[in-house]
Amino acid sequence: MERVRYKVLGYLGLIPFILLPLAISLSIINPVFGETLFFTYSAIILSFLGGVHWYDSLQKESASFQPYFAMAPSLVGWVSITFLNYFPALITLSIAYIMVLIADKCWLVKPDGYMRFRGHLTFFVVLSQVFMMTLK
Repeated sequence: MERVRYKVLGYLGLIPFILLPLAISLSIINPVFGETLFFTYSAIILSFLGGVHWYDSLQKESASFQPYFAMAPSLVGWVSITFLNYFPALITLSIAYIMVLIADKCWLVKPDGYMRFRGHLTFFVVLSQVFMMTLK
């Protein structure tokens, strides 16, 4: 039952990635406001994924590169929303999500089905970033 809860929460986390581009494309919200919400949410979730690696590296107490990598998603997210324009930010965020997925596969101790679950989430996040690219 515990794994079901995490999957439900993970998929619920996709809601802003799906609804914000739709709301922008249907002119339900102001595009600039919607873009700000989308980029901010994307950077926050990317930071969260880095936190997963931080926690995992603490549990292992190993001398690997993982704790250093754990800081990268937060920094990439911050740089994306602070210094990059629209398209470079979306491309950078998309690549970062894929890189974190690869790092998950390499470093995390994973329960059965985790990589498939994370793959689904990453697919929809990157797809939403691509959809945002079509809105400009």
